[in-house]
Amino acid sequence: ANMEAEIKRETEKAVADKTAPKDHTFSELADYYLKEYVKPPVFNPSGRKISGLKRNLKNIETVVGLLVSYFGSRPMREISYEDIRRFKESYEQTVLAARGQLPAVSTVNEKLSILRRMFNIAIQMDWLDVNPFRRGPALIDQAGANRRNRMLTFEEEQRLLKACEPHEIEIEYK
Repeated sequence: ANMEAEIKRETEKAVADKTAPKDHTFSELADYYLKEYVKPPVFNPSGRKISGLKRNLKNIETVVGLLVSYFGSRPMREISYEDIRRFKESYEQTVLAARGQLPAVSTVNEKLSILRRMFNIAIQMDWLDVNPFRRGPALIDQAGANRRNRMLTFEEEQRLLKACEPHEIEIEYK
């Protein structure tokens, strides 16, 4: 009877080991994201984007490097909402070398939106059950970001005015 119980325990452990989700690390997620998603855009003949990103890929790779340096090879299931909040707070207080100033709200939002996207991909891959961003109040501050006021260039203004000029239209009366 003891031998049967031992065999049953070993069998149950083997089944559990096969079905238990592997604890993927944040570094693994970063590698997968860079390999599968951070690519130049591919468009279909009608001009619709099929895959890839329109954004600056070098910039995204730099952001992912920053995230890996913070979250490292921690198991993703252990990264909490509070960890992300602490990352945001620490980044908001980091003087950026390029400008010698604290980062703009839009810069912080960019980092967080890439991180949120990476966690969503982890969910798609069954590496994670819930995105930690959803476990608390919104961390991405859309209201605080400066809205851009884009001005037309001189050339764009000229083209717009030319397009507004009245055209001769032939009207056919019946």
